[in-house]
Amino acid sequence: MTNYSLFLDTPNPIGVIQIIHGMHEYSGRYMEFAKYFNSKGFVVAALDHSGHGKRVENLDDLGKVQYDFKRIVFDQLSLTNWLIDKFPDVPIFIYGHSMGSFIAQEHMKHNQTSVKGYILCGSSYKYFMWKLGKFTSHAFNSPEKSLFLRKLIFMGANSRIKNPKTAYDWLSRNEAVVHSYMNDTFCKFNYTGIFYYNFFKFITSLYKPKSFKNVRRTLSILILSGTGDPIGGYGKRAAALKKFYESLNFHSVKLILYEDFRHELHNEIGREKVFDDILQWCTERIERYQ
Repeated sequence: MTNYSLFLDTPNPIGVIQIIHGMHEYSGRYMEFAKYFNSKGFVVAALDHSGHGKRVENLDDLGKVQYDFKRIVFDQLSLTNWLIDKFPDVPIFIYGHSMGSFIAQEHMKHNQTSVKGYILCGSSYKYFMWKLGKFTSHAFNSPEKSLFLRKLIFMGANSRIKNPKTAYDWLSRNEAVVHSYMNDTFCKFNYTGIFYYNFFKFITSLYKPKSFKNVRRTLSILILSGTGDPIGGYGKRAAALKKFYESLNFHSVKLILYEDFRHELHNEIGREKVFDDILQWCTERIERYQ
């Protein structure tokens, strides 16, 4: 496994952070996050999903993901195993954002001993649009790209923002970040109907309690969300996610809500606070590991 999309090494690392990116983007958008943690002694690595970023041969291939999410999860597990082999005695943490947070939660069901903690950012528990999307995507289960399904998923994302300037203001209050996203040729693309169908199929089965039966309850989980994030239900669905893991008797589940922060916490105004909180949480678990 050497075809990572982002890799920042450091001598004598204290930890490893694997980033799992979200929809309509790629690992390159996490460079500031990666540089911060690399400066604190962490190796940081990421792999673009198939049909994203460096994994495409031409721009028209963006969003063309024809296989199910088991393969996407397997790709991330492969990167984790490569990191374990390269840094055998270094604690590993997974940072999953948005769609990446759901992939991370499936990842934890298959990786029992190597990962010390999961950081779930921009996540949600049983977002009502998933059921509607799953129902609707049956009619659009095709290799063609679907603008309709994309609009359906993110319908109303800007609804609580007064006088939004763009369709993507819900991502961040930082206008430079929003404009960079809009002008990035590796963002904003549409996915195929097959991708959406497989995503909704995956997401509706993700939180079946029985599927977590073999996950160790001592695994640490950190949930991060902004009160201005529609995907996290403005804090409510992020809180529901915490309650879900507590109902399964996970011993260490922490939720941090950031007032007025929007979806991309790592790209928000005041993101230094988010970085510092993650660093403190990871450091506490590294000290236990030692």
